[in-house]
Amino acid sequence: MKRILFTYVLLCLAGVFGVVMGQAPIVFRGASVVRACVGTTAFMYASIPTLGYDWQASTDKGVTWTTLEDGDIYRIDDNGYNYYPIYSYSSQLEFTANQSMDNYLFRVINTSNPNIFSAPVPFRVDTGLPSAPLVFINPDTTVYEGSTASYTVSATGGIAMDSIMWYYPGGGNHNYYYYDIGDSVAAFPISPVSSNPIRLTVTIQNGCGSKDSYLNITVLPLKTSPAGTPGDDPDCSVNGILPGILSINPDSTGSPIAALLPSGANPVSGTIQSCVTVDAAVSSYNGIPYVQRHYNLEPSINPGTSTATVTLYFTQADFNAYNLARAGNPALPTGSTDATGISNLRVTQFHGAGTDPGTYVGGSGEIDPDDNNIVWNASASRWEVTFDITGFSGFFISTGSLTPLPLTLVSFTGQPVTGGNLLQWTTTAEQNTRSFEIQRNEGNGFQDLATVPAAGNSHQNLNYSYTDPLDGSASYSYRLKMIDIDGKFTYSKTVTMQPNLTALSIRVSPNPFHQSLSLTVSSPKPANAVVTVTDISGKLLLQQNISLVKGENSLETSRIAALPQGVYLLSVTTDQQKQTVKFIKE
Repeated sequence: MKRILFTYVLLCLAGVFGVVMGQAPIVFRGASVVRACVGTTAFMYASIPTLGYDWQASTDKGVTWTTLEDGDIYRIDDNGYNYYPIYSYSSQLEFTANQSMDNYLFRVINTSNPNIFSAPVPFRVDTGLPSAPLVFINPDTTVYEGSTASYTVSATGGIAMDSIMWYYPGGGNHNYYYYDIGDSVAAFPISPVSSNPIRLTVTIQNGCGSKDSYLNITVLPLKTSPAGTPGDDPDCSVNGILPGILSINPDSTGSPIAALLPSGANPVSGTIQSCVTVDAAVSSYNGIPYVQRHYNLEPSINPGTSTATVTLYFTQADFNAYNLARAGNPALPTGSTDATGISNLRVTQFHGAGTDPGTYVGGSGEIDPDDNNIVWNASASRWEVTFDITGFSGFFISTGSLTPLPLTLVSFTGQPVTGGNLLQWTTTAEQNTRSFEIQRNEGNGFQDLATVPAAGNSHQNLNYSYTDPLDGSASYSYRLKMIDIDGKFTYSKTVTMQPNLTALSIRVSPNPFHQSLSLTVSSPKPANAVVTVTDISGKLLLQQNISLVKGENSLETSRIAALPQGVYLLSVTTDQQKQTVKFIKE
């Protein structure tokens, strides 16, 4: 595959630096490292808010800088191209690369204010084609769709890390490329593709050309039945975690163990070991039975504080066995239409290391998943239970808390009022309660909002309230984290308040983002829409047709999260309205 010179492939922005309040920044356009072959012409570009900027070069790694003059060596062209509304001009630097320029740094600086300048960009001068193609190290050529894959190539023989580039297809039937630049290891999601096998390409690229290495990967369909055999040892797998991308972690035979989406305030990263155990019979803890199928999820990085959205899989047989052994406890769903059974389901999470409820030593808490997130997947003949978590480890299903708190939550409601969203809850029979943490979800996971002290001890109904001072222009979800004096906690059900919409709106969070983001489109009525993403020059990068429901619509963001660093425009267009927002990937 023929490659364009490294300068043009990325079409990303190197960043915003040296900004003065009220002054639009200088943005360097192009690669984070510019390469050229000796004797050829090199180009660099910058977007600037007004004229009055100089190009500078440094020969000593940024210690000193020399202002460049438009003349025999350097050619500077300032023009009026409007690459983005806040930028009225762009500036181009052109020169012939020679060996002495290798390792120069270039930047653009404000002539009237030296505190305003672009990021320094390294320049590399290459004297010939790259050395021999890279070699894959112990590659796995068979993978399951929906999972993630990681591949490594040898980078010996003096190969510069910034000369390595990865290409691979993804996103259903869309044959677009992800990019991992300057790394001998690449990880990416395995999605259904139009052809099988798919081809993974890794390139050594410099200013004089490129050499490719290829690997054909066979993608196998993921099985529908959950992993795990009753009475057998835990079934485990280790999978990579990709920012903002949902992955289904299969065992070695392709049976799904669990699904994971990095989300929330501290998205999980690195790798994760996912294990499922199916006990030979229903067991109990503290007098409460729990489902035979239970899970242990352990990420390699920050297992105690990382946040994510997880999905656990169960069979109807799992729930039937529980119902036969539940004694006087509420029942789990007997079928897909059993709303009462769905509402009864609880998840008890145990932190730290362990194998069954009595062996974990890191604390515990109860999670009450939203009923809409407890779904019977008819095509796969399985239950899918989805919920947000903070911290990882053991997860057990029952219809009562395996570590009950000394209180009963009678009700938890919310309603928009003048000045914000009013949350109200009532408890009874409190014993040694410490506090209620109010948590809010704006579309990127639950985060702490406020703390309300609890009564401690009471045998009467107690009423609590809190008003979140918001303008009601967006949809927000709330839940309570109820904590006792020993640190045990449980979560309430989620309360969601929808906004009163009159116009189309878009919310990107966080913005700027680094690894993952959430994208929410709020619509005043059902509509068909087109979502587009362009760079600041107007080049179309992504496009998708979607159907909007009235209210909030959460869109899938893996393709957006995979874009290179830069500034982009995202537009949503219906037959009556169009809204556009700027977002930045750092």
